[in-house]
Amino acid sequence: MNTPGPFAARLVDEEVDISGYKLAKGTTLFYPLSAIHKNSEYWPEPEKFDPERFTPEKVKKMNPLSYCPFGLGARICPGERLAWLEMRLLLALLLQKFSFQLACPKEEIVPVERFVRMAKNDVKVHLIKRNTSQ
Repeated sequence: MNTPGPFAARLVDEEVDISGYKLAKGTTLFYPLSAIHKNSEYWPEPEKFDPERFTPEKVKKMNPLSYCPFGLGARICPGERLAWLEMRLLLALLLQKFSFQLACPKEEIVPVERFVRMAKNDVKVHLIKRNTSQ
């Protein structure tokens, strides 16, 4: 599960010990969201694409801290609600009219992390127009 932003940051407001590492008050802690989203303690086969992980029944049983693509708490991304709305709307419109097929299915898609996660090279797809006359 890849997130649009590869990491999050928090300011440590009091000295804390995390697994034997002492962090002083005032330290900025950057943590990779992929370390949470690909943790096999929460996600069986974490590298596998499995949309069934997010069925309503499974979401109810999910640890609420195990999936946080927009961060959590007081510093959650202010654009989260708009982003979810835009994603659903765009997917609904595209999937009504097209199916997608990778142009080069054997070509490896290499992710890179900048401010947002993106592919190192362009990901080329063929859009196949659906028969919408039915």
